[in-house]
Amino acid sequence: MKQICESCGEIIEKPAIAYRMRIEIFADPSPPEFTAEDLAVDFREEMARLIEQMSQLDPDEVEDEVYEAYLFTLCAKCRERIHRNLRERHLP
Repeated sequence: MKQICESCGEIIEKPAIAYRMRIEIFADPSPPEFTAEDLAVDFREEMARLIEQMSQLDPDEVEDEVYEAYLFTLCAKCRERIHRNLRERHLP
């Protein structure tokens, strides 16, 4: 089976190693902070407003705002380039 690097388009011929890069993007799971102002809102009215607002949204787009996952095939050169970039940005 022929594999192609999804970053540069290079064909990855055996015995070269193909790499997989998975990216997950998800909403921060920490609970929101509420102010006294937030708690003073009419909850029934606010829920009705939110339900109406959500009924206008595309379900797939709403789901993507909560969680997305991608899987890419990379050649060795692109894997090394991405690795270096990530390391440089996350070193203390």
